[in-house]
Amino acid sequence: MLKIASIALTLALSCLPQATASVAKANVVLEDLLPVSHTSSIIGTKTRLMISSMLSESPAVTLLDRKQLSGLVDERNLAQTQDNGDFAVEHEQAIAGADYLLGGSLLDDGFSQHFFGKLVDVRDGSMRAFTVTGKRYQPLETFSARVTEKMLALIQQEQSAEKLEPATEKLARLRQLTESLADYEKPNIAVSIEEQHMRRRVIDPAAETEFLVFGAETGFPVIDNDPRFREYVDVMIVGEGFTEVSYRNGRALGVTARLEVKAISPSTGRLLAIDRQTSVVVAGTELIGSKNALAKASAAIALRMLPKLVGEQRR
Repeated sequence: MLKIASIALTLALSCLPQATASVAKANVVLEDLLPVSHTSSIIGTKTRLMISSMLSESPAVTLLDRKQLSGLVDERNLAQTQDNGDFAVEHEQAIAGADYLLGGSLLDDGFSQHFFGKLVDVRDGSMRAFTVTGKRYQPLETFSARVTEKMLALIQQEQSAEKLEPATEKLARLRQLTESLADYEKPNIAVSIEEQHMRRRVIDPAAETEFLVFGAETGFPVIDNDPRFREYVDVMIVGEGFTEVSYRNGRALGVTARLEVKAISPSTGRLLAIDRQTSVVVAGTELIGSKNALAKASAAIALRMLPKLVGEQRR
């Protein structure tokens, strides 16, 4: 029986590289498989072990172990400084991040075996759900191989999909906004956005800088926020923002930012536009996270507010 199972497993693995030859290398975390209803938890453990073995054999995947993450972090910290005779040599070591999370549930309904799986893209949180159904009494290795093939096929589809990285997406949206406003008259703007983190003022105004970047890149004449140049300002952008740590997970911090911005005419005091935005980012330190969260919120507001400030279309 074991010999037959070994042959079935080898045949299943031999088919996987053909289906995934064009898949870019992806870092994958395989979560625990949850048994549903009266399905045995032992079956779930065995299925996970078999799928892990098959995924690790695939050239398309680097399988990551997150159950030992705390131990990996401790070992990395110990190894960051190596004794080299009379000197200590410091070096950087990084733990690879996952591109995808794989998980699912197992159900034996008395007639068939069912695997209800999910593939989560870590970049944007999008999820692909899938189902694999097999005969109840087929070898577990065969069923696990079918599930693995489906997982690898979905990873291949996700890898080949035209998903923009966050930085690239920002540039694309900025380019689109610039093109849409190219033929319109634009007022001179100045920006003054105050920000606080955990009730403390911080240097390097991230929200203000981000709004200035969007204004300048889209063709708005930007005036320095100095009282000496106030007479040249047509629209004053003012606002306030704050951030706070919303959760902690090991060394990772979730930082939430709240930003409110107004566009005012200095000559009349008229309120031209008002907007607000809440954003969340994950970072390793509070201050870096606060800057990134405020910049993210400011970019979102700028994309919505700047089109409201343009004048007549040029003839």
